[in-house]
Amino acid sequence: MTSNIIASIPKLKGRENYEEWAFAVEHFLILPNDAKARAKIILTIDPGLYVYIKEESSAMGLWNKLKTMYTDTSFTRRIGLLRNLISIRRTEITVNMAVAIALMPV
Repeated sequence: MTSNIIASIPKLKGRENYEEWAFAVEHFLILPNDAKARAKIILTIDPGLYVYIKEESSAMGLWNKLKTMYTDTSFTRRIGLLRNLISIRRTEITVNMAVAIALMPV
């Protein structure tokens, strides 16, 4: 039964799904045993992120480390949104230029 629940929790991949992952795992971890809680957190993380969490020995330490790494603060959120906006504008300019060039008489 526990493995079915863990399978339904999305793997943590980074900032893009931290909030969804944290909500699911937080409600799954109502356990008295710290070692079991730590193991269950690790099972819900993408293996590519293990390098960042290997040093954490407690469930609470692991939880706080992930929270620090992936919670969007207002400053980092603004930077991320600005990067997205710049990327969108570049794409629009490229598309507009391609359309203009295609419409130019030869």
